[in-house]
Parts: sequence; structure tokens; C-alpha cells
Amino acid sequence: MAWVRAILLLLVSWRITGYPQETPTTDPDRHIDGAEPSAPPPEEVLDALWWIRQNPYDLNEVTQEELEVLPGITTAVASEIVRFRKNRGGFTSVEQLLAFGEDVYNRLRPFVRVRPGGSGLPRSRRPVLTLRIRGQRDWSYPEDPDTKAFTGSMWKAYGRLIVQPFKDLQGGVLFKKDAGEPPAYSFASGYLALKNLGPVKQLLLGDFVVEAGQGVVLWRESGLGKGAEPVAVVKRSALGPQPYRYSGELAFFRGIAMTLAGRAAGGSLLGSVFYSRRSLAGAVNVAGELTSFHSSGLFRTRSEQSKTYALDETLAGCRITYAHPLGASIGISGYRTIFNPSIAGRDLHALSGSRATVAGLDARLAVGTAVVYGECAFSQPHGGAVLAGAVLTFSKNSGIGVVVRRYSPSFVGLHSHGFGEGAETRNEQGVYVGWNVRVTRWMRVSGYFDQFSAFWRSFSSRLPSRGSEVLIRTDIHPTRNTVVIMQWHNRQTERTRTT
Repeated sequence: MAWVRAILLLLVSWRITGYPQETPTTDPDRHIDGAEPSAPPPEEVLDALWWIRQNPYDLNEVTQEELEVLPGITTAVASEIVRFRKNRGGFTSVEQLLAFGEDVYNRLRPFVRVRPGGSGLPRSRRPVLTLRIRGQRDWSYPEDPDTKAFTGSMWKAYGRLIVQPFKDLQGGVLFKKDAGEPPAYSFASGYLALKNLGPVKQLLLGDFVVEAGQGVVLWRESGLGKGAEPVAVVKRSALGPQPYRYSGELAFFRGIAMTLAGRAAGGSLLGSVFYSRRSLAGAVNVAGELTSFHSSGLFRTRSEQSKTYALDETLAGCRITYAHPLGASIGISGYRTIFNPSIAGRDLHALSGSRATVAGLDARLAVGTAVVYGECAFSQPHGGAVLAGAVLTFSKNSGIGVVVRRYSPSFVGLHSHGFGEGAETRNEQGVYVGWNVRVTRWMRVSGYFDQFSAFWRSFSSRLPSRGSEVLIRTDIHPTRNTVVIMQWHNRQTERTRTT
């Protein structure tokens, strides 16, 4: 039987666990336990962790929300770290994280530092300049007859420059050319971020993304999903408007975003407003309506190049959050977008017309080591989505997470990325349970079960489909520098047969 043949996957890996304070050797890839077991982690997630590793958080300045963004760090653990810092008057070394267990220490060590006292400028105020350049000749195409239609060279190029002269000012530019593209059709992006300008917490000019709630209304293009870190990934930690530093050519805003900070009713109040206007690539029919988006970002042939500047999207939105010190928070998010030309819907459930509105309400309540959260949203002209979940942490290294979601087929998730099975936040419902148990000091058992279904299988098949996925993983540490991983992963989906 198939499940018998796949029952055991034994991986033995050797970890180098040196402890240099300024030159961590940990690869960010090892911290993407939340990625899909069968797929590599998204470039956006890797780049985000790479940036944090190059510019580690100061343990005496990092916020709880920033800690929760890191893989494997739950709300309860992040809250304990912030409480520890407050009660002790601050951290004096990274090794103090061992008080939260070796797992927490090993996960956080590459991404955090403690500024030595009296050693000149704080790290957060030192000028930072980061430059990444790579070029590659793509040899995979010569045998493909389609390459005869390519109008550019087969060289790929990528460059990113980020400059931060001081803590509250940062700017960046990015350039990417794909194989077969002429330079004129290369992708370019840039931003300028200013922080702490009086009541203005942050001002963003250029390209940016917005993280809100649990991602049902607004989120970046990708995020951690189902995988070997089954508990922490079920709950998102939103940071609001953030600079866009990545090479994806579709899911970002281009314009201005401003965040204001204040106090109200004993808690903190954040308000963000943003405006974006940019052109998108796609296919247009004879009536002048957009029939599909061109999401690959490739403009190698005359046909692909004809799809550039097919649609203008003008969008305005806002995000307001209130957080109480006792652990409760509530937020509202929404935006209004206008398309020119209008969009021709492929079917009854697809987005159509020249306007769309999306709004949502999210909330979170933390009581002890338990966190309950949820988000509901609606879109016009039609559609709704809801997500609710809970995370219970039994100890620093053990816990359980549950999330229930229902995204209608007609929900307009243009700029969302909620937790789920599909890439789009629509046409799905399901229940997910993940667990993580530290059996002994040297053994951990984790896994998840996800039961999901789609209201309809595809645009051409109006039949519903369902499936399930199970992952069970055991990590054994016979020595400090050795880990033995045993993992079983099974995924089953229905296949629709038509005659």
C-alpha cells in the first residue's frame, strides 16, 4: 500500500552549533519549518528572514509583534520574552534566552542581538548598506523551439541595494531581468521609509505591502503555511504597511502609506492610510475588457510584451487597530479599488466590473497561555470570508493550534493571503489542527491534520471536491549537534472525472 511505502522518511542531519555573537552561521532556510513539506519556501519569506539576520533585532527594543513574525515563535513565548525583559530591566546577553528552552534559543539566536553597553553607537543607529547582485546565463532553453521568439538575451540579472543611514530612515531599489527579456521590460522597484516623525510612526513612499489581521483582507503575496512547525503558523502577526523589497511583480502597492500612533482608553491606537496607483499586465479582449492577469512577470516574446500596461488599478484604504495592555486587540481594514479598463468576469463567481470594495473586522484575545483570534470580511459586488482559531501553549515547547476557515467562491481576495489550502483566499473551507509536544528533553513530536474542501473544483467543473492532509514528525536529538528526523506525510484529494 502507498501509505505503507511512505511510512518512514529518515533524515539525519548534523548541526553546527557554534555560538559567535556577531557572525551567526545559521542558514535562514533551516528556519522555514512552516513551509510546505513538498515545496521550497517562498522567495519573499526567505528574503524577509535574510534581512532580519543581516540586521538582527535588539532584544531590548524588539516588539512582541516582531518576535511573533519569526518562525516557530508563538504569542505566548513572545509575550514571556517581553515580560522577562520588563521584569529584569533588559537583556544583558542572548544566552539569557536559554531560560525559555533550547528550542526557543536556537530559533531566535540568528535573528536577535544585545547591544554591548558603552561600545559606541547602538547597532540600530549605525549606518547600514546592503548590496546583492547576481547574474546567470540560463542554458535550459536552447533546445526549446519557443526560444526563437524571445527578444532578449538569455542572461538573468538581479540587484538590490538597501541604504539605512540611521535608524529612522531607510531606502531601497531593486532591479530584475529574466532570461529572454530585453532590458526595457525588466522589473524595477523602490521605496523610502521614514519613522518616528512626531505622531507619524511611519511614512512610506514608493512600493509597499500591507499586513492586516489574519490576512483575509490584506497581506503580502506569501507567508508560512502548513509544514513541520504546525502550531505557530496558524496565527498571523501583522505589522501593517511594510516596505516592499522583493522581486515579485504583481502583489504590491505603489504610492504612499502613513501610520499614526496614539493612546486611547488605556491602550495603544494605530491608524494607517494608504493610496496606490499602478499598471498591471494582462490580456484584453476585443471589447477592451481585461480577461486575465499576466502574473508570471515574464515578457520575453512579442505576445507577452503586448500584455504590459493593460490595466490601471487605483486603490485607497485604511487600517485601524486598538490594543489593550491586558491582551485584547481589535482592528478594522478596508480598501476601495477602481480598474481601468473594467474586468470581464470569467464566470458567475469571478470579479467583474470596474470597482471593488473589501472590508473586514479582526480581533484577538490572549488569556494566560491561550490566544483566541479571528477575522471576517465581505467584498462587493459579492462574497464573504471568515477565519477563526485558537492557540494553547502548554509549555515553552509544547502546544496545540486550531483554525477554521470558510472563503466563499465569490470573495474578492485581490490583496489577501489567508491561511488555507489554496493560493487564493476564496473557494475553500476547512478545519486544521496542529500540535507540538516535547516528550523529553531530547525528543519532540509534532504534526497536523487538515480537512478541506472546495465549493467547485475549477472554472470548467462546477462539482465540489474535498481532501485531507496529515503530517507526523519526530525530532530526536541524541547529541547536542545531531538531530534525527522521522516524518510521515500523506495527502489525499478527490479527482473529478467527466465523460
